[in-house]
Amino acid sequence: MSTGTLASLDGVTPRQYSERLDKDATVVPVGLQFGPTWISIAYSVDDVHYSTGIECNQVYRDFYEEALDKKVQSQFGFEGFSPSAEPLVPTKERASELVLDFTIHIENAWKEAICSLDENPKLNFKVMAITLPDHWDDSTRTVVAMAARKAGHPLDGSYMVLKLPRAVQLAYEMHKDAHGKYLTLLIHYHRSYLHLMLVEMCGTGYVVERQVCLRHLGEDEIKASIRGSATLNKTSPGGNLSYAVLNDRLIPGPSTSTHLTQDDTASGNDIYTEPSSDQRPPIDLKFIQEAVTVFILLTKPTDTSNPGGEHIKFIVIDGEASIKRTTALLTQVKEMFADTEGINVLGFLSDCGAEGAKVAARRQFQNPMHLGDWKDLPGYLPESAT
Repeated sequence: MSTGTLASLDGVTPRQYSERLDKDATVVPVGLQFGPTWISIAYSVDDVHYSTGIECNQVYRDFYEEALDKKVQSQFGFEGFSPSAEPLVPTKERASELVLDFTIHIENAWKEAICSLDENPKLNFKVMAITLPDHWDDSTRTVVAMAARKAGHPLDGSYMVLKLPRAVQLAYEMHKDAHGKYLTLLIHYHRSYLHLMLVEMCGTGYVVERQVCLRHLGEDEIKASIRGSATLNKTSPGGNLSYAVLNDRLIPGPSTSTHLTQDDTASGNDIYTEPSSDQRPPIDLKFIQEAVTVFILLTKPTDTSNPGGEHIKFIVIDGEASIKRTTALLTQVKEMFADTEGINVLGFLSDCGAEGAKVAARRQFQNPMHLGDWKDLPGYLPESAT
């Protein structure tokens, strides 16, 4: 977004902006996804799909990390983990702070949608659905709804605040290819962590069976490990990094390589230099492949002929990692399950949470339904925060 465009929308509310539009401007339903560091935006105009996004500030990122720590386990071994029962928004003061911050983000996302098509006066953008992480509780969903209302985009009931698995269902139209109960493995590859979720789905409903957040398998962490392993040093001949399954968790383990450099007494002049693009090896995501395999085995043990695989109908790849590495992961996961009949590996949609929200928004706009007032539905804030 250009500085000039930002200035032109500074302080402008949706109501004020509507006065700039043509009287017959087309309403464009917009879907948002709240990700770890980025709010993704999706909408369609004349059957052409558009997606963009905005970066989030530190208040938002800190809350996202806090919610992850409280509600999602960070290692394998599911029996001993119990998510925090405390609401993510426990007080009125915290609610007020988050409503203000989320309002700013929703306003900025709306402005980004407007600016992505050069403030076309024939298009009236309206945020109508928002996808949140599955582990965000009712107190957080209500805060998001309050923020949307404050930003000038009131949501029509709780169903317009989607959780991620439901958004994935909508984005990929899974109901067309599946009947009855089926399992979906969600692999969300982010810069700071890898998030794995196994979800039982049926119709429009779902139940999250297991999920885990592995911080050592985020894109930045893996790249740093690989870069560090390439630095010559006396104590790590060959500089290789391996991962081992230990105590039900994938953790960095000692190198199993016995390869020594030609001169295993590296001099002070030996430093790491970034290889040129044609010298770089193919992206190796074996650590993530191992994690996916362990996750499936621990989550849904089955007979030894095909452990876990035959129960899964869909595997969905998404996340905030770079396109290059996400594409590489998609390719490698497809190879992992190439010989397993009945598994569909999906990843052709970027930010499928925003895409699912867009689908929900368009449906609601085309066939409006009153879905209930927020105060009459589950999702109210705890008594101490109201």
